[in-house]
Amino acid sequence: MTDLSWLRDPWTCAELVTRLAGLSVVVSAAEWLMARRAFADDAVLGWPLLRQHSRLRGDGLVARTLGTLFDARGFAALQVVRLLAGLALLSLVAHPVARPATLFLATVAACLTNLRQFGVGVIGGDRMRLLVLGALTLRELSPDSEPATRATLWFIAGQCALAYGTSGLLKWRQTPEWRNGSAVGLLLQHEFMGDARIAAWFNTHPVMNRAITWAVLTLEVFFPLALVSGVPVAAVFVTGALLMHLGIGHFMGLAPFLWAFLASYPAVLFTSAQVRNWLGW
Repeated sequence: MTDLSWLRDPWTCAELVTRLAGLSVVVSAAEWLMARRAFADDAVLGWPLLRQHSRLRGDGLVARTLGTLFDARGFAALQVVRLLAGLALLSLVAHPVARPATLFLATVAACLTNLRQFGVGVIGGDRMRLLVLGALTLRELSPDSEPATRATLWFIAGQCALAYGTSGLLKWRQTPEWRNGSAVGLLLQHEFMGDARIAAWFNTHPVMNRAITWAVLTLEVFFPLALVSGVPVAAVFVTGALLMHLGIGHFMGLAPFLWAFLASYPAVLFTSAQVRNWLGW
């Protein structure tokens, strides 16, 4: 894949996306296991407390069954299953039996994890990871079909572009700090997910604050153009998004976005290459 042949071969690109999705699952599961104290039964993310804000707070069979799965021990076991599924996707992606079974298992586990955290801890990265896994799982109904494989990659690319574009437009419409160029500096002042030193630097360098704030906003709003602009321009958008997530992860501790969206980037580049060829640009 060093020769970028995956830009012309949908099956090879789908394999790359699957491996990156597996990596995303591994990282996510490992993070949950390392922070298992946070979802202990007496903790703020413990099921006894989350259950009070969930539709599963009833006493029916489904609620009782999921309650057993969502308590501290059950949720830890679920994350171990996710970890093993992610490792299998990394190592057995070419296996015709292990791959679909593992994708299905990883998708179900992602659904259950998101369901437990619904309303309190489901972020855009969690949703993106589930969309990628779900699309790859559905492709396994006809894994040898070129149209199905292309459609899967187009869907993943479209969801990525939609996520960035929507995020950028919402920032522009709803938050004046993004429009006036002060948002990044203000976010870095956040008590729990900021960096006081960088925030102070931005306060003394308002021009840089505006430049970076508007750069992030521009990247997100215009990211959908990556789907029709050809590989070189799409690569600029993807690289910009990657650098943005690296910065968010380093300075704000929100690394999950990087791993979740990383799996969609090959699909964006593949789709851009295909659309460019079809349009004859």
